[in-house]
Amino acid sequence: QTFAISSGTSNCADTHGGSASTKSFVQTNRVALSKDIARGRGETLMSLSELAGCGNSDAVGRTLQKSFKQIFPTATVSDAQVSDAVVTVLKSDRTLACGNLV
Repeated sequence: QTFAISSGTSNCADTHGGSASTKSFVQTNRVALSKDIARGRGETLMSLSELAGCGNSDAVGRTLQKSFKQIFPTATVSDAQVSDAVVTVLKSDRTLACGNLV
């Protein structure tokens, strides 16, 4: 499913990323993404990295893993808060070069 979304084979019109697309992806894939962020690697992190236009999915994984408590401060944090936090973390680390998050 995540490959289809990021590669454009799921009939989604906008596969070029952007903050709104990235937030939607995070919200849709929250459970799998939370597991991948905890591990610092995985398919959803690779898809997220591609969608956001980041240069290195391994670096994205490490950065989000370090920010896990900021992204998921409680078990009841809303999907919108999680997606906002992910985009904020990606935008704040310029070394990730997430060019689609403008």
